Amino acid sequence: MGKVNDKRNSLPPIVSAISILFILLQFKLHQLISRPVSLGPVLSIGARTDDSFNNVPITHVQPSKSDFHSTAHCIGETFNQKISWAYRSCAYTNLCFDVMESEFVLFRSQSQKSLDELARSSDRKELWTVASAMNTTVSIGGINAKWTKDKQSSMEWSPIVRDYSEHSDIANEGYYALPQETVLIPFHRTQNLKLFESHAGFNPGHLIWDDFLPIFTLIKTFGMFVNTRPEQLMPLRYVPKEPLWATCDMNEMTAANCSANFKKFLPLMGIDPRIVKTTRDSIFKISDQSKKSRYICSPYGTAGLGMNNDHGMKKHGVEKNDYEYSFNVGKGPIFRQFRNYMMSNIGIEPLSAVPRDPFIITISMNSTDDEDRMTSFDAQIK
Repeated sequence: MGKVNDKRNSLPPIVSAISILFILLQFKLHQLISRPVSLGPVLSIGARTDDSFNNVPITHVQPSKSDFHSTAHCIGETFNQKISWAYRSCAYTNLCFDVMESEFVLFRSQSQKSLDELARSSDRKELWTVASAMNTTVSIGGINAKWTKDKQSSMEWSPIVRDYSEHSDIANEGYYALPQETVLIPFHRTQNLKLFESHAGFNPGHLIWDDFLPIFTLIKTFGMFVNTRPEQLMPLRYVPKEPLWATCDMNEMTAANCSANFKKFLPLMGIDPRIVKTTRDSIFKISDQSKKSRYICSPYGTAGLGMNNDHGMKKHGVEKNDYEYSFNVGKGPIFRQFRNYMMSNIGIEPLSAVPRDPFIITISMNSTDDEDRMTSFDAQIK
């Protein structure tokens, strides 16, 4: 019998070529991942230096011409291009802040640039998907359900990506490094705590649930508490070009109210209020003008508060249908860890028993005392 040519066991040339390219991409990606990342010098929080950024000590670093670059690792992808950004969160290394442009920056290495260009140059893009986490967008703050869709979309954000090369400005000017293990946290304050001056007081709940909880969740999710102490968290509030309704940036009064309330409640997060500034009023002090650089770089960073708060895209109990489903199913453990963390930061032992006999549980009868948005909890209490 003649030899049968079984084509099922052979691959067309185009498929073989694609397979080889895929192997090369995997190998190149492995090189990028396994390459050590330059995180700058070791500098403790209490280091003595005349240079500072938002009252945190910094030191000037002149990186080598080839080894400095940033990385990004992102989670929460939903594969829905219209809204995925609201669910994603990212962790960064070498997250920098450009003090001249008031923008956060990631630096792409030459190897990463070559890999990106190689992937884009192929004429068979339909056979694979190439994703660079450095360009991944997240929600820089919580989303207010009362905003219009275009205003909600203004929360979609990512650091600017710039190429690092021996001719780049950071290679020539260097950068100022924040202390070892510092976590730089870009965020946007979504809910103003005291919107109208006539209000008799303020609601710290928005600060706790819309900012502190998401920040704690990010740090916990990305394992940054392994080596990081609370005092090494460095939130930097991002101020958008156009102020949004019910935010700290509406006017001078709301900005002052937010600043005052941050100072009062930041100790719950173990953060010194003196180091929390905005992208517009940051304080940059250097003693040696000959070492001047526009970049402040943190060894670590994280962003993506979006869906990590307590309500997602729901309203805060404004309407009855807000109570038709829960956004916090399965979050009991992280809530308890968050509670214990805040108690520890203000010197209260989280596991200590509360001396009370009898033990009293207080239940709210209504969602609010505002008649326009009041929902009764009678049915739940019974």
